[in-house]
Formats: sequence, structure tokens, C-alpha cells
Amino acid sequence: MTMDTLLGCAGLSAGYGSMAVVRELDLHVARGEVVALLGANGAGKTTTLLTLAGQLPPLAGTVLADGKPTKAPMHERCRTGLSFITEERSVIMGLTAKENLKLAGVPTAAATALFPELEPVLNRPAGLLSGGEQQMLTLARALARRPRALLADELSLGLAPIIVRRLLTALRQAADTDGVGVLLVEQHVRQALRFADRVYVLNRGRLVLEGPVADVQSQLGAIEAAYLAGAAAEPDRPEPTAALATPVAVPNGPAADTEKEQQDDERPPGGEQGSRVRLRQRLRPQRSRRDREAAGG
Repeated sequence: MTMDTLLGCAGLSAGYGSMAVVRELDLHVARGEVVALLGANGAGKTTTLLTLAGQLPPLAGTVLADGKPTKAPMHERCRTGLSFITEERSVIMGLTAKENLKLAGVPTAAATALFPELEPVLNRPAGLLSGGEQQMLTLARALARRPRALLADELSLGLAPIIVRRLLTALRQAADTDGVGVLLVEQHVRQALRFADRVYVLNRGRLVLEGPVADVQSQLGAIEAAYLAGAAAEPDRPEPTAALATPVAVPNGPAADTEKEQQDDERPPGGEQGSRVRLRQRLRPQRSRRDREAAGG
């Protein structure tokens, strides 16, 4: 951790009840940087964000704000400069876009300066906006409040690649211009890496890789195949090697036996779900009873 660390954790274990989903995680986000937190479905990414935000209490370890341990609840952390964009669309559907901004205390001019695309739809109910417009509204509301740190969970879920680039560009500009520290969970791995400074990769709740984006990109195909299970992996490539800045031992090995269903990254939008990356776990084939008996098992 450095003096510029806005948000982080040390030895963090987190989960639900007494069940740990994330184990012994060390992570930090500095002022003015975008950090990507990657992993397959169920790796513990959302649990990590909820714990850093103060929504879930740690089971072990420490959450850090400004380099100091904190146990403050989420509403107190938000009052001191944290913004959290959850996976769900966090707009009030029955209110207009302008009313959503007003409710958050955000001037309309500040929001449209970030996203001029919102200008024509300010008087439209948020529930009638496109998915991209809803997420622009959500991000404009968060960034216009000038946060010090921002957590974004699957900001691009269900959106076309061109909209994803628009949203990630806004996050990058906030980091560069205003010094916002961003921790980003993102399904569009390759797009996220174009905007991030550093990367953490989770597998089954444990940190398996971390390092600068340049180091991760040099072995992206192998990393996707071994740990991400949703991007355009190339299964014949070798496991990631020690060339990464800080490889971390994987106690249980990489997630295996997964496959992806991914639409073309450059496919034009075909509805809100048109370019969503959908993941599914491949079930291991089960032997029939007759086969087991024939094998003596």
C-alpha cells in the first residue's frame, strides 16, 4: 500500500454468513488509476466490491480507506467520497432522467457535460431509456458528484461494444482529470484492459494473478483460457508463466472444463442483450448406470 492508496484490503476474507467466498485477498487502488478486477462467474468479484463498499462485513482481514483500516458502513463511506455502481441498473424507472439527477443532487449541466447524449432524453422516464442511456445516466450521476473512489460492477452488462467503449472512456477521463481511483469489474475483458492501469485476476475466491496491464496483455490468451472462461480463449495455449509482474500460486489450480458462448465483439447492437457475453458451466459427462456396472463400478 502507498500513501496514494484510496481503497484496498489486506488479508481479506469475505462472504455470506460464515461461508467465505473470497479468501486472503490483498488489493489496492491508488489515486488516478483504473484497476480491473477480473475472473470467471462466481470468482468472488461482486463479493469483493460489496465488502470494500461496506455492504458486507469482512470475515477476516482488513478493509482500507485512505490507507487506514475502516469498518464504516456503506452510507458513511459514500458520504466521504465513495461511489458504488452495482450490477443492477441503479436508476428509478418511474422518474425522468432529470428527476433521477435531481434526486442525487446532481446538476443537469454537469451530467450532460459528461454525456451530451443525455440531453435529448432528460424529460423521458428512465424506464423508457435504452440500456446504454440508463448506464450513462447512472455513471453521470456518480461522476458528477466528484467521488474520490468509484466501484463499478459490470457497468457494461448487456450493452453493445460501442456503448461499452463510451462508458469506459468516461471512467478513464475521470481518473486522469480528477484523480478518481476506479476499481472496475468488467465482462468485456479486452476492452477493460485498454483503459486499465493494473489488473487483478480472481479464481475461486483467491487472487491468482496481478500486475500492470502490459504484462497481462502479453499472455492474455493463456490467462483467458486458464481463468476467465468467458473471453475468446485459445485452449491450446500454455498456462501463464512467471513473466507476469506478480503471479500468485493457485491452491486448487485453474478453473477447468468450462466453455463460452460469446457473440462477436463488433456485432452491431441488436437489442439490449444483443452483445452480452453469456457464460455457462459445462457439466462433466456422467456415466450411465449400465456403463458403471459393466466397468465394475
